[in-house]
Amino acid sequence: MYVGRTNGGSLRRALFQFDVAGSLPPGATVVSATLKIRVTKTRAEKHTLVLHRVLVGWGEGSSTPSTSGGGGGGPAADGDATWLHTFFHTETWSSACGDFDHEASAETSVAGNPSWRWTSEQMAADIQQWLDDPASNYGWILVGNESANQTTKRFATRENSDEGHRPLLTVEYTGRRGPSGASRSYLR
Repeated sequence: MYVGRTNGGSLRRALFQFDVAGSLPPGATVVSATLKIRVTKTRAEKHTLVLHRVLVGWGEGSSTPSTSGGGGGGPAADGDATWLHTFFHTETWSSACGDFDHEASAETSVAGNPSWRWTSEQMAADIQQWLDDPASNYGWILVGNESANQTTKRFATRENSDEGHRPLLTVEYTGRRGPSGASRSYLR
């Protein structure tokens, strides 16, 4: 998945959603959260990438990129989230490429090819909301530098053959595990 503006000027954003309610015990109190995603291709320049809470449901269809690098995308399949659609070709975003909270959940400056982390109190609050009200969990959208061409970063997805490169959400929480303090859950 790509985030930023391509060499040709096309914009790219990435959507993430994790099964919070299915992975954390009911009644838990979220203490902290960290999202780790791995850059697999980038230019060396550092750019700030911002995570925002998505406000509506969206789909993941069966489309695949038509080029080997994937930056050009591919034809949308039924159910895909696209720049215009939450679910191709039947439902649309009310704003092109995403209905999301414009207050950032977290941001990080990204350069090079290692893994990068987003963490904040707001991310923990987002996850707490999703745990308390699972129907409100539409995940996050990652928005990059869209002000200039050649700012894209490519990230590994959950389909990556190396499980260690797949996106990982680490949640620290208290409650429902006894008096020993906080516990951690790892969501892929």
